[in-house]
Amino acid sequence: MSKEKSNEQITSETKEPAKHKRIKAGDKEGSFIIQSGNNDYDIKKIKEMCVNAYRGDTRKKVKTIDVYVKFENGSVRAYYVVNGKSDGLYIEL
Repeated sequence: MSKEKSNEQITSETKEPAKHKRIKAGDKEGSFIIQSGNNDYDIKKIKEMCVNAYRGDTRKKVKTIDVYVKFENGSVRAYYVVNGKSDGLYIEL
């Protein structure tokens, strides 16, 4: 038998599967910025703008919101889906 252990023996003896901790949205502070040309787009602000556009002057409840930012033909739109209902709603950025 040789002095060196094979790579397979070493890895099976010493390595454990990596454990990943899932981070919740509010756990860590930070920002998510999209840059396009000379413009910066803050995702948190875009989300707030979409919620405010959906509510308008009403008290509509927003349980969930999904925001999709699209860059098309020189314009930027944030399409949003509120409470799982897609109505083709968007805001211009």
